[in-house]
Amino acid sequence: MGAGAWLGWVDCPPLLCAYALLKHSLWGSVLMPLPLLGLCMAFFESGFDTGTVVHEPDGSSNNGIFQINSRLWCNDYKTSSSNLCHMHCSDLLTSNIKDDIVCAMHIVQQPQGMGIWMSWRQRCKGQDLSIWVEGCNVKGG
Repeated sequence: MGAGAWLGWVDCPPLLCAYALLKHSLWGSVLMPLPLLGLCMAFFESGFDTGTVVHEPDGSSNNGIFQINSRLWCNDYKTSSSNLCHMHCSDLLTSNIKDDIVCAMHIVQQPQGMGIWMSWRQRCKGQDLSIWVEGCNVKGG
């Protein structure tokens, strides 16, 4: 499902809508103290497309808005998985991203933290993330 489909209920620029959705999905208020980091990472991982699946050479897949890998974090019934988030990978492909956020929160609590996502390391870490809330009344971080 593309970003337009799950953000269409709000009349605002896509980045602001995505931020609002993540905020209202408990990313910032309960589960993660730095919502702008997650927003930046989600944009570069999937373009906010909750249905994104990328197949890796090892047979695993990266799934959903945060591109969560099946080798460690979810069960895709195709590859051997540790399933550390205790969920089916297909659950990461729906417009309800609360379970995605719960899994991502579990991931960032690991020693690598946000660094497990290459896009975060290369495009978000150390950057001025204020662009993600520019033009809205929401304070990030």
